[in-house]
Amino acid sequence: SLSRSVGFESPSSPEKHVGFGERDNDVTHQVVDRPTQRHQFLSRDYVQPQWVYDSVNSGMLLPTHEYVPGADLPPHLSPFVDDASEGYVPARRHYLERLKSEIAGNKTS
Repeated sequence: SLSRSVGFESPSSPEKHVGFGERDNDVTHQVVDRPTQRHQFLSRDYVQPQWVYDSVNSGMLLPTHEYVPGADLPPHLSPFVDDASEGYVPARRHYLERLKSEIAGNKTS
């Protein structure tokens, strides 16, 4: 499972927040779409929205260092393409498969 819960705040929401608020200490990752934040909590990772999609598509929480606000993002890989049958497996796919193997190996040791 990638997540236990998701919350968000929106000025247009009838409630100030859904799930939990931004100041909640249980927040581990915060998705932001701008390179700067007025304030940051040292206890969480700040990521661009693509991190969420790439993590879901790969079936694991990806390392956040490539997705920090303002960073040039890694290539987005479609979950609907069979790279091998297309005749080309991108380097990013190799990286994600290696990472997945390493994580699986750590869980069994």
